[in-house]
Amino acid sequence: MNRPEMLPAEYVSMYGKQTTRQVKELGIRRYLEIYLGRKLTAAELDDAMVEYLTAYDNAQIANHLIHYHSRPEVQTLAPNSRQSYLSAAEVYFAECCHVRLSGLQKKFRKRNSTEKILSITQEYNPTREIIADVLSLCGVRHRAEILICASGGLRIGELLHIRLSDVFLDEVPVRIEIPGSITKNKLPRRTFISTEAANALKAYLQTRDEMLQRLRINSRRVHHDYSPDASRIFPHSDTYESEQMRQIVSKSQYNGIDERTGRNMFHFHSLRKFFLTQAKKHASPDFVEAWAGHAGYLSAAYHRPSLEEERAEYLKCELSLTINVPEDYLRLKLEHQNEIEQLREVSLAQQEMLSRLQDELRMLRNEKQTSPALVIPTSLD
Repeated sequence: MNRPEMLPAEYVSMYGKQTTRQVKELGIRRYLEIYLGRKLTAAELDDAMVEYLTAYDNAQIANHLIHYHSRPEVQTLAPNSRQSYLSAAEVYFAECCHVRLSGLQKKFRKRNSTEKILSITQEYNPTREIIADVLSLCGVRHRAEILICASGGLRIGELLHIRLSDVFLDEVPVRIEIPGSITKNKLPRRTFISTEAANALKAYLQTRDEMLQRLRINSRRVHHDYSPDASRIFPHSDTYESEQMRQIVSKSQYNGIDERTGRNMFHFHSLRKFFLTQAKKHASPDFVEAWAGHAGYLSAAYHRPSLEEERAEYLKCELSLTINVPEDYLRLKLEHQNEIEQLREVSLAQQEMLSRLQDELRMLRNEKQTSPALVIPTSLD
């Protein structure tokens, strides 16, 4: 038997993020289920690995890894999921069992692939009409979640981990301070949400305590989907809320699934794309990228606006991030904003012209003061 340095349970626990642990565990478990021929639970994973390593030697394991991705059970998965499961198994055997594929074996694995699929999902273009259609099917909680993501650019993981203390509901516009512990790049940032989203959040908070009480009563049934941390505004798991979104979208006309990847064509991340697209129409891209958490080293180091400047910039794009706005009002409001921008540009041009004229006048005065006095002779010789 090839004795592993770590069994799967200990190996998976070494990863810090919960989602990474879940992917690693599921990938190793699916691999063992295929080659042991039965379903496994998480508690049976270590014993199943010992059984597998007893039944097969290193050469057989390497052969399994070469042909794993072409198995029918794996071929039906979306490309990214397929790659994640393959990587989870391959990395485990390389690091814990010292079974590594050679360059030639990796070539055979690639050549053995019967289907080449791009893992890019064709998505719906996230428009105001699409989001409004989905909102019409939502309850108070999901309505608040969708509007916050659409007007604030939050990722679903960030949304579900913000706390009541991170949101400043008494400010205009409402500000959200996102701590670095829950962001993708581990850097804190701030963003803002529209008045529409703020009103939806306030409506949800009025029913939140009652909802939490029901969850506590049914905690045995939903303990994987619900967090007992009452300081979180939305105490649910990413997978649970994503599944809830899928069920809501399935009732709308935008319930398409990409046949090539098997993924939904409208999901939570679509709202983030809507935010970035619409906000940049009226606000500076530097501000929008910072609110979305895309600021790089240089912009983070040198672009340091004040809070008041950020508020003023967000108000420029708030209307374009509002979903339920009458089209006539929206058109007139945007035209009004465009007129204001044009008047501001004219005013700036006139100020520059005035400044140039003042400089020229100042230069003429200086020349007059420094020029020599004209001497007129009194007599002619």
